[in-house]
Amino acid sequence: VQKAIHRIQPVENLEKVVTLSRAVGFTSIGFDLIYGLPYQTIDTITNAFQQVIKLRPDRIAFYSYAHVPWVKPGQRGYEDANLPNDVAKRELYETGRAILKQEGYHDIGMDHFALSTDALYQASVDGKLHRNFMGYTTSQTELLIGLGASAISDAKYAFAQNVKKVEDYESAVFQNKLAIVKGHIQTEEDLIIKQCILDIACRGEINATKLSTVQRENLLKELKEMEQEEILVITESGLKVTDLGKTFIRNICHAFDVRQNRSNSNNKIFSKSI
Repeated sequence: VQKAIHRIQPVENLEKVVTLSRAVGFTSIGFDLIYGLPYQTIDTITNAFQQVIKLRPDRIAFYSYAHVPWVKPGQRGYEDANLPNDVAKRELYETGRAILKQEGYHDIGMDHFALSTDALYQASVDGKLHRNFMGYTTSQTELLIGLGASAISDAKYAFAQNVKKVEDYESAVFQNKLAIVKGHIQTEEDLIIKQCILDIACRGEINATKLSTVQRENLLKELKEMEQEEILVITESGLKVTDLGKTFIRNICHAFDVRQNRSNSNNKIFSKSI
């Protein structure tokens, strides 16, 4: 698996960096793990988790692999046939999720798990969890500056992404230019939808007042279908994600995205929920 994705990472290297990080005072160590990789099987992912659990990271992000060879040419080194199909990919996720829960990690939503001793879990319990472009965080700010190639900045009313090639980024910086390649200015509607999505992703619910501000026929239809599938419930108080629905938070958030043209088959999707 590591050879196929060009990321050879011996366990000994992880052990060394985790030990050193704790020795110098880091109180929270996070791992990013990916399921759905080429040649990945139940056995290989179980073995990977057994190695991870020994190191006991405080939080774990368990992401779905996004196959986008038109963006990342390195992914052309293997065929679609080498990737697990949708059913097998879901089994990989459920295998990893079951191991994490068994080992005391809490599912705080949208790919993220944390030990009860970690600040991220406590923030989820206290309703103070926040999410930015990098994932969940315990801190919230209206100004987030992304440094480095491909980093994304958020200024509440707009966001922008830096150029993706390191050489182009360095060239722009050394010429005292903005190294921005694209961005978006938020409309009032965008800001309302953004807050709804954050409420779902971070707290698993939206109150009735906020939900009423985004009432659209197609949205209500999707939410009703999700309610029938028991991944959320809608009451007079608002919308609440069920325990089953935690796995599908990204799908629920996606229903609110009015900018996603689902009817356009040429619109390439960068990632899937599962």
